[in-house]
Amino acid sequence: MKKQILVEQQLLMTRIAVLQEGEWTNFYVTSHLEEDMQNQVVIGQIEQVVKNLKAVFVNYGSDKNGLLHIKQIPERYYNKLHQGAKLPVQVVKQNVGEKGHKLTGKISLKGRFLVCLPFETGINVSKKIRDNNTRRQLKEVLSEVVGDSYGFIVRTQAEEATIEQIIKDAQSLMEKAKQFMATKDFLSRGSILYKEPPLYTQIINETLNNEDEIEIVCNQTGVLTEIESLMQEYGTREQVKLTLVNEKDEIFVNYGLQKQIDHLTSRKIWLKNGGNLMIDYTEAMTIIDVNSAKQS
Repeated sequence: MKKQILVEQQLLMTRIAVLQEGEWTNFYVTSHLEEDMQNQVVIGQIEQVVKNLKAVFVNYGSDKNGLLHIKQIPERYYNKLHQGAKLPVQVVKQNVGEKGHKLTGKISLKGRFLVCLPFETGINVSKKIRDNNTRRQLKEVLSEVVGDSYGFIVRTQAEEATIEQIIKDAQSLMEKAKQFMATKDFLSRGSILYKEPPLYTQIINETLNNEDEIEIVCNQTGVLTEIESLMQEYGTREQVKLTLVNEKDEIFVNYGLQKQIDHLTSRKIWLKNGGNLMIDYTEAMTIIDVNSAKQS
């Protein structure tokens, strides 16, 4: 199957699309106006313990405190749950408006095929990997490499990976976890311990495989350089075609996607049966009004 990944970096945002055989399947937008804190690990400081909620409010360097449920805190910090105590936290849900982000203390570091859990032990395999022999082999290989140092989750993508790729991913994640554990207790509130790479590299990670013909199109030299480094790291540089277009070119217009995007992001969407959807966003919810009126 032929796949294309389009990465258009603009001043205010980066837009990413994934196409299969010329058909648009996925679309992503990241804003440059606000820092993307999703999955970021920072040093937090407890501001308030709320026993009724079984949670604490944590100052992690933002204007608003984040909510952290006690069940999401590693056991080693149970005796330190008091005002002023520091602990590493990870943003699991970015909120808008008056609410701070939702946090967890059970840190996870995501790789291409694996997820490392620095505060846990044991190996769990994705339920989507159904073959028992494959599951057993993956556990055996990882057990030899990681021992009881950290916990690991084997992602679905690992089913198509080679043993060498699994080992390389595990070693890379263990090095990150080692650095994280060595520095977490010596940094001030708001210090960043871990930050995921740009969204387009994550999408490329999940799209790459050994079967499909893949082309990546981008409009910025810096983006191309980062993607080339990623391909070299994974040993897939020769399997992927990289295309750099003029910075001023509108990739989504040239590939005929802009009209579809405008249609899908408009407030009123007309349906084939003559009705329409009116979509409005509020802080608490998204409101969809279904109308039977016909287009005049």
